[in-house]
Amino acid sequence: MAPVISIQDLVKTYIVGGSEVRALAGVSFDVQPGEFLAVTGPSGSGKSTLMHILGCLDRPTSGHYVLDGHDVSRMSKDELAVVRHGTKPAVPAAAYPRIASQPGRSVRRSAMTTRTVNVAVRA
Repeated sequence: MAPVISIQDLVKTYIVGGSEVRALAGVSFDVQPGEFLAVTGPSGSGKSTLMHILGCLDRPTSGHYVLDGHDVSRMSKDELAVVRHGTKPAVPAAAYPRIASQPGRSVRRSAMTTRTVNVAVRA
């Protein structure tokens, strides 16, 4: 089965006060349909930056983000807005990783079936 989300060598760099700050440094993982994912890491490791990219609020500096077979890492801001607002049928609700109790399952059971991805500390 093809992954719903495929992240390969994702890098996000910001320019702050004339200096480069690398928020993500080559993150890679896949999310299979129905899989739960926990994004972990210390403060400042890029968790929020990764979630902004996954939610199509931002684009990576380099690397690839494929969502349900579409390379959203190369989409324009307008194309990302279409994806975000769900007007593009290529984006299933399951595409947004989340930690939540599924109907009929306890939080404990959901946590036991959750895979963890640790975001690399900035280089």
